[in-house]
Formats: sequence, C-alpha cells, structure tokens
Amino acid sequence: MRETNFAVRTVRQGAVRIGKRLFKVSEQHMKYDGRLEGLRFVFGRYPKIGSPGEYALFVCLWGTEHYGKHLNKETCEECKSGDASVIDGSLPWLWWRSANV
Repeated sequence: MRETNFAVRTVRQGAVRIGKRLFKVSEQHMKYDGRLEGLRFVFGRYPKIGSPGEYALFVCLWGTEHYGKHLNKETCEECKSGDASVIDGSLPWLWWRSANV
C-alpha cells in the first residue's frame, strides 16, 4: 500500500503501525478500554513542516474504514448508526502518538 496523508489500519492492543512507526492511543482524555480492538479506522497523517516525505509523530483518528468508503452516507444504514470511536458524544481517542520516538 502506498502511504499518503491517510492510512487505513486495524487497532491491535491500542496501537496501529503506520509506515515504520507504532502509534499508541493517547489516554489524555479517557483511559483506553479496548473497545476499538480489531476495528479498522482511517487515520490522518500530518506532513512534517520543512521535511518533505516525512510525517509528524502523531496521527488523528478520522473515522471508520466503512464510513470512509461511502460517498453517499445518507443511504448507508451503518453510517447512520454512528462511529465506533464516538463515546458519549465525544472522541476521547482522537489523537495517537508515536511509541518509538
């Protein structure tokens, strides 16, 4: 898979591997309880300023792989039910930080 500014990955043990880095969920807002395990998500990557071809040491959980594949979300019943990463109306695990700095 050619890496771009987005990467689709499966969460395993509260982490995802993107490129050659392991990113772990940030527990700044809520302790990770495992509910994202085995699910596939789209993660946004941020280019490192001044370093072409390199990315920042964090990624952002954008949404589920399923949600990202559907252009017409109004006709997708699964998309209407909500994103698995939304907990009580918020996104406590939005940011993921590099574990191998």
